[in-house]
Amino acid sequence: MSRYSLVLLAMTFGILAVAGESRAEVTTDPFSRPTLSQAASQAVSLEAGAGLELRGILLAGEHSVVNVGGTIVALGEAIDGYLLTQVSEEAAVFRKNNESIRIRLKGHGEE
Repeated sequence: MSRYSLVLLAMTFGILAVAGESRAEVTTDPFSRPTLSQAASQAVSLEAGAGLELRGILLAGEHSVVNVGGTIVALGEAIDGYLLTQVSEEAAVFRKNNESIRIRLKGHGEE
C-alpha cells in the first residue's frame, strides 16, 4: 500500500471512531404516529354532514385548518354559522346553537 492510502485509511477509521463515541441516543421513535387529541376524539353528536363536506385536514395544533367544500377554515373561524372548535386526523368538530357536530373525512369510518 502506498503511504497516501495508509494515511487515508487511518483518517477514515479515526473519523468513524469519533463519530461512534458522540452518537446521540434516540429516546423516542421519530417515525411513530402521534397520538390523537383526546378532546377531539370524544363522542359528540353527529349530524348527517349538516350540509358541510369535509375535504381535507391540516393538523397543526392551534394552527390547524380544514377544507370544507373548497373553503379553508382555521380553528376559531366559522363557515355558514358553524364555528370550527376541534380538529383531529380524521374529523372536525363544529359548533352551532350550543350543539356540536362532528364531520368525518370520507373513507374514515361513518359518513
